Amino acid sequence: MTAVNCPMCELRFASRTERDWHLRNEHQRAHVHPPANQPPSWTRPAPDAEPAPASAPEPAAEEEAPS
Repeated sequence: MTAVNCPMCELRFASRTERDWHLRNEHQRAHVHPPANQPPSWTRPAPDAEPAPASAPEPAAEEEAPS
């Protein structure tokens, strides 16, 4: 019987079944690729680095009339 190595770490296992169990339980999603026939799931776009300032009208400068 030949030993098999984990592709994610340096552990060795006596059988492929033990290695597969290890991959599923210890590395969880690290070795799973997304399905090729499905589009990627929708994600919310990242927020802008700096939010746009609110456009409030500036108060008009009143000039004093000469007396």
